[in-house]
Amino acid sequence: MKEVHEPIITIVMMCLQPFEEVVLEETIIKVDQDDQGIVIFLTITLLSCENIVALCERLQQYIIEEIFTMTELIVRAVHIKVRRLVYAKNA
Repeated sequence: MKEVHEPIITIVMMCLQPFEEVVLEETIIKVDQDDQGIVIFLTITLLSCENIVALCERLQQYIIEEIFTMTELIVRAVHIKVRRLVYAKNA
């Protein structure tokens, strides 16, 4: 299957931009691909927020939908690891 990692990484970064809680400069994205689709591994730093689980679920769904809309590629999973939480004044 054709390598599409760079465009997928770009789309993921575009998806993260509207989420003010995500510190974009500290984001790490890894993409694995096989015949069944794409798996994204996302390591992020978050500004402290009320509901981290809900935020991560929104991110997962948004990334899956946007990648499919832009590329018609199937995203099997978006794994999100929160590396650290920071207060806004420390970001």
